[in-house]
Amino acid sequence: MSGRKPGRLLGSLLVLAALASGVVVGDLSTLGEARTMDWIWNMPSL
Repeated sequence: MSGRKPGRLLGSLLVLAALASGVVVGDLSTLGEARTMDWIWNMPSL
């Protein structure tokens, strides 16, 4: 674990944040708020 760069972890977190914000923005633009709530509620089960 010590051989891995922390930048990789930070990069993956940024990608996840971008994906999450993209999903929220996409759902809001199409007024798919119910789908967003389903996605948020189902996340812990993943």
